[in-house]
Amino acid sequence: RRKVQTRKEGSEMSSSDSDSSDDEMQDVEEIDEGLIDRLEVKVRSNPYDEEGQKEYIAALQKKGDFLRLREARNTLNYYFPLTQEQWQSWINDELSIAEKDVVEGLFQRALAAYPSIAMWQLYLEQWIHRMESEEPTEDTKKTIHQIILKALDAATTPIESQLWSTSRQLAKLIKDDTLVNNIFRQQLGVPLPDVKATLDEFEKFKGSDLGDGLKKHATTSLEKYKLREPFEKAVSTSTSSWEPWENYIEFELKQKEPSKNSLITSLYERGLQVPALRTLDTWIAYGQFVEANFDKDPAKALGIWERACDSLKWSGLLWASKLRAMERSSRSEQEISEEFQRISQMNLASEHDYYQVFSAYADFLKRKIPENSKEKPAVENWRNFMERFISVFLEYYPEGTSETYIRLYWAGIEGRILGDFKKMRDQLEIILKNHQAEAQYWIDWIQLEKSLGNFPQCRSLFKRASPLVRDFAENFWQLWISFEREVGTLTDFDLASHRVTRLSLELSEIRKKQEIQLENEQPKKRKANRTETNSKKVKSQVEEVEAPVRVPRDKSIADPCTVFVVGLPFSVDENEIAKIFGKHGKVEDVRLVKDPQTNYSKGFAYVEFSTKEEAESSLQLDKSNLKGRTISVQASRPPQKRENRDSDKTVFLAQLPIDITEQQLHTVFDTCGKITGIRVVKFRNGKNKGIAYVDFAEAESVPKAIQLSGTKLSGREIVVKNSDPEKSEKSKNSGKTEESTGAPAQRPHAASEPQTKPKGLLIPRALRQGTKPELPANTSNQAFRDMLLKKQ
Repeated sequence: RRKVQTRKEGSEMSSSDSDSSDDEMQDVEEIDEGLIDRLEVKVRSNPYDEEGQKEYIAALQKKGDFLRLREARNTLNYYFPLTQEQWQSWINDELSIAEKDVVEGLFQRALAAYPSIAMWQLYLEQWIHRMESEEPTEDTKKTIHQIILKALDAATTPIESQLWSTSRQLAKLIKDDTLVNNIFRQQLGVPLPDVKATLDEFEKFKGSDLGDGLKKHATTSLEKYKLREPFEKAVSTSTSSWEPWENYIEFELKQKEPSKNSLITSLYERGLQVPALRTLDTWIAYGQFVEANFDKDPAKALGIWERACDSLKWSGLLWASKLRAMERSSRSEQEISEEFQRISQMNLASEHDYYQVFSAYADFLKRKIPENSKEKPAVENWRNFMERFISVFLEYYPEGTSETYIRLYWAGIEGRILGDFKKMRDQLEIILKNHQAEAQYWIDWIQLEKSLGNFPQCRSLFKRASPLVRDFAENFWQLWISFEREVGTLTDFDLASHRVTRLSLELSEIRKKQEIQLENEQPKKRKANRTETNSKKVKSQVEEVEAPVRVPRDKSIADPCTVFVVGLPFSVDENEIAKIFGKHGKVEDVRLVKDPQTNYSKGFAYVEFSTKEEAESSLQLDKSNLKGRTISVQASRPPQKRENRDSDKTVFLAQLPIDITEQQLHTVFDTCGKITGIRVVKFRNGKNKGIAYVDFAEAESVPKAIQLSGTKLSGREIVVKNSDPEKSEKSKNSGKTEESTGAPAQRPHAASEPQTKPKGLLIPRALRQGTKPELPANTSNQAFRDMLLKKQ
């Protein structure tokens, strides 16, 4: 109304004033017209340029070209959701030029997008302005009655008292005393601070005493307000934290108010008026609350998701939620498809955001497939989209992980929904081309086949994968054994057990070789490091570069500047690791642990930062996703010092079931003698490695325990050996026999056990330890001759 008045006053300017500024206005119009034409061409060529559209609208608004301005705003609203301020600006402009029906339609669109207190207040004020200048008809009265009831649904929080008085003012203008009376009564049932003022005004309107019942009802409302007053004070002073609003909402959820859902909705609306609180978590919580509690009105949730997308345009999660809300609101397939095309051309935050949007649309197309349909056009439409889905991500994110997830999803739909096992397996084969050494991808395939009842295919996959997997191989083999126990025959179980035993022995031998090679390489590495360090020192002195001296860190204590990373993809190298962790600080060194035989990564590394704070910051990457694998990032721990145990009293156990416990081992070896300790070796994730140590009180118990090698535990033949192989061999070569020690002889090697030559077999007898004869200190030729004749 103020804008209308301003324009009228402007039109009443004196002609002299107008004439004096004709030339100046003409120049401005010519400049503005040229700018408007350029902006119009710009937005027509690229309607997704939101900033360009806003600039075009601002120029038209300044020019006063309201017909083209209306068209431009409709275009902007088609491609982008409008903010509440943009709706209000549009309505204020239309009030001066448009017909009532046009303004009414615009208000309905604005309220659908923003059912806020401010928007309802503006809407009611517009009706008050109309009713002050025209006589309402019966149809108009009915319309206003419905409008007021809807507006008051938004006025259920203590701070929104103004909307009640505005509603009563409008009801009085249409001379509906019954409606005014009902508004008063409804307001007295809401926890508001001005209950006494409302009672006085109601008595004045009614002209009589309200009665004890209504006054008691008002007193109850005031008591309810006092319960909420601390929350009101907390939210009134909060400008950057959502916590006070969250506490308020949790309080209301516990109440048994009839209008609880509307009250909570109003709290969300009030909180979102604070710009700093328009976060992703807040919008998600609000949208999900409305979807759960207003499921009969899906358009309400759709309006919230549209506003959320307008507030945070970069979030794929919000756009995906909007697509699903459009489907719930029974929007046409064409509308949803057009919206998806529009979103896919926007600048979202990350690969994952685009993935969420594409996934939501893929789900929508999948739901369009009729049941028990394999050849319908809907199936081909979905498959064509999946091909496009993958091609887009391969083009824009060639190093990303989305392709793997897309193909897993595709395979699941082909197998479970469409029943096309060939297409399902085609997708899984593509995945395994790059991930055949990773157990999890084999497990995903096996579980899918198992859920479909394809047990022979599961068995074939176990056989195929067992020699290939490099991470958690023992766990994967144990899954095979468990699978055969569940669904296989005894022959299947035996075959699996024998193959797993062979693979376990091969793995054990490989690890022994790696340990020996690693021990041999350690002195060379230390020497190389010292040489490199000395060369750097010389270079530093020559160049006279002043640099902070790095103090060598004591490896016997935890290094606060180093983190330990587990679960790395085998394709990741040191440079990629440094790039990922470099976002949290300066990376001084990356030590990627590799297999010395193949030079392949073992999937874990140490990352050293320049400061402790940077290392602590990198712990945020824990449980993050890297190329389809969840990595674990932990603070570096000092090397564990082994206790000084007597190896003559300790045995080493291998090929143990992965679910073995210390109590079970105690039961097995208790017959060999008194046990002083049992140590089951585990991975960092807490799972057993399949090896353990058993300490006895007496050395005589060790041979008895070794005799138990080959005993079956949970279907696996365990291996029991002396914990110090060197001492074991020395004891054999020292000439000790069963008679001299009193211990039973060891059992012969099984056919499956590796045969090793005793140490010193190829050494000349005269040089072997213990075979050189001892001579007296002063030995003559005659003494030597006598000794030789005596020996003969």
